[in-house]
Amino acid sequence: MEKSEENLEKVTKFLTPYLPFANAHLADFIIEKQWDSFVSVGLGQEILSTTSVYREQLFQKLSEKNTKKSALKEKVGNPMKLDSIYSGIGQNAKLCGKNENIGQEVQTSYSTGASTGSSDKLHGSLENFIISALQHSLGYLGVLEDINHIVESETSNAGEAGDHFIPFGMSDKKSHEVQVMARTCSQLALRHGISKFVDIGSGKGYLSETLSMEYSLCGIGIDSSDINTNGAQDRNRKLEKYWSGMKRNATHQKAGIKLTRREKKELRMAKWKENNRGQQQDVDLGTSGPPDRMGGDTSHDSSGHRGQHGGSYVPMTMFVTESTDLERLISSSLSDNSIHDSSGCLEMSPANCAIDHSGEKEVASLNTTESIEAESEQTFKQEKNVTDRCDIDSCVMLTGLHTCGNLSPTILKLFAQSDSARLLCVVGCCYHLIDEEFFTCPYGNQKEGTKDSGFPMSEYLRKCTFSLGRNARMLASQSLERLTESTKESIEASDQSKFWRALLQVILQDLSNGKVSKEWQVGRIAAKCSSFTQYVRKALAKLGFDQEKISDQMIKEYENQHSSERSKLEAFCFLRTLLAPVIESLIVLDRLSFLLTRPNIKTVHLVQLFDRAISPRCYAIIATKA
Repeated sequence: MEKSEENLEKVTKFLTPYLPFANAHLADFIIEKQWDSFVSVGLGQEILSTTSVYREQLFQKLSEKNTKKSALKEKVGNPMKLDSIYSGIGQNAKLCGKNENIGQEVQTSYSTGASTGSSDKLHGSLENFIISALQHSLGYLGVLEDINHIVESETSNAGEAGDHFIPFGMSDKKSHEVQVMARTCSQLALRHGISKFVDIGSGKGYLSETLSMEYSLCGIGIDSSDINTNGAQDRNRKLEKYWSGMKRNATHQKAGIKLTRREKKELRMAKWKENNRGQQQDVDLGTSGPPDRMGGDTSHDSSGHRGQHGGSYVPMTMFVTESTDLERLISSSLSDNSIHDSSGCLEMSPANCAIDHSGEKEVASLNTTESIEAESEQTFKQEKNVTDRCDIDSCVMLTGLHTCGNLSPTILKLFAQSDSARLLCVVGCCYHLIDEEFFTCPYGNQKEGTKDSGFPMSEYLRKCTFSLGRNARMLASQSLERLTESTKESIEASDQSKFWRALLQVILQDLSNGKVSKEWQVGRIAAKCSSFTQYVRKALAKLGFDQEKISDQMIKEYENQHSSERSKLEAFCFLRTLLAPVIESLIVLDRLSFLLTRPNIKTVHLVQLFDRAISPRCYAIIATKA
């Protein structure tokens, strides 16, 4: 608990001077002279003399040492020294001084032009700034834990069930996220003796389906969108139809055996005949036959009963809030003799929510197609004498994969107040959609949120009435790892779009006699334009400006006059992005601190589940009840 507040204080102290920089509106980059306001001459000269490739390589080199304290200490000395460096800095500190070594004194200047008259210590180079930003990220603060230490080896058999992960209808990114998340959730559930889950913000049911079909858990998938719920139901029906065939194909593929089309057809027919034994229907191999080409078992119960695996999953539409009665929802949906989906049309009997895995054995050698088929069928076998695992107890696991905005804080609050929720595993995202209790919108001076808002959650930050700002929260969702993986063409297109928008703001201001309006929103039209002139014409038409007030020649003159601003804007964006992991750290630490102060919560862990280059929002909060 004390360490949590120490980390919050450390990151807050570092970040506060840079919040005006993080909240800078890039559209106003030129008209507000943000480069001169936030970037010192020394750092500006240094970063402009380097290429974007060099900056990214420098970040990559230093970020590889992010979790190694000793390596960073060699660069910046005692970590506590940096705390004193940022103490007493004004609210609008300029980034870095000249290229002196870190620790030397430079004069602080402010975007307002005012001066404190004091001498504060700031970074002296780009490398030192990168190191200091990394030092205040989650990897360096010592809060990340190894998932293998949380999930002990005794639960390794839970991972075996997911050896043949089926990424049905998923992108590569989603496949990576669901496979890792589902395996983690199943291992945690097995370790804590929990067989039911509530997946909040379930979307199209990727995680819920995997938990139920791969790991035999019973649960509910809740989403606020009917479109997502209907999509989940449609996907559920398809998976039920083709599941055995897809599992069988995955088993064959892992064993390195490639079957001919005729062999696959014979296997499907044999399976169909076995399931329809006793019926007065005889289908020979020469006919098309009932079995589907994908190997699906068409003899499944259309009512939604599952005989191929031990789990069940019901998608439903509901808007979840802090006042949602989770106990009532669990009681009505997971503890009754039947489980209904949101439309009431799908009934699943708990009698089918069990699998006996005691008869399963590891395949040591698969020399023939018959042995593989036998092993695959054994995996799906149900024993009649197994007690329905859906009714073992009333405890559930709350989970959510990339729960947007306020939904993550809502899940944490539900977990803390619900007696039935005993286990938590959630990964948040979309920080820009969070409502802040103490943030006042610069337009209209209206507060963004209430005391029930998603940030801050911790007692420490609430006492400080701390706020980040919307642009800072949007910045937290960016990823330098993803940037280094981007193609040169995509980076150039993004830089061009930002520069055109900033230059357009100059033209709009001139056409409006020096006035600037918050209503000037043109959207993503740069990708549809082959030149800045075309971009301006489209924007003016969209905003309702008189096109005759500016000629094409005048637009060209604007572009030539401010051409030097593009390289500055690119460097400016790079420097801002360096603060992204720091802002994310503060948001995540705030959530950890909230859970740690709840008296009924036993353990709280933070782990990195995903590859950041694939899935930038990669941090999972795991918690258990006493």
